[in-house]
Amino acid sequence: MFNGLIHKNRLVALLLAVLLSGLLLSACSQGKTEPKLSELEDGELLQTMTSFGVTLPEGVGMDTVRSMVAELEEDPDHEEIVAVDWTPIADLYEDIREMVVEYQSNGK
Repeated sequence: MFNGLIHKNRLVALLLAVLLSGLLLSACSQGKTEPKLSELEDGELLQTMTSFGVTLPEGVGMDTVRSMVAELEEDPDHEEIVAVDWTPIADLYEDIREMVVEYQSNGK
């Protein structure tokens, strides 16, 4: 009689441990998500750009970079729209596109 009760208790304890382990792993994995590039502080965004080999042309502000990043996060295939035909901006846009795609694909 006690033997059957002990086995049932072990089974319940084992199922409870598996369930709690799954919940704990799920909670931990959710906490490891990196913010979007567009949500990073200016210094962090510049550091990330540097690590991806993206250089900021002189005269281009972080607001411009951030809007490009946000636009490309929403649609990586978005066509470049530049009112002024200025090659450094066009190159920057393509560099940022590559950075965003790689950042997102790495799950960062």
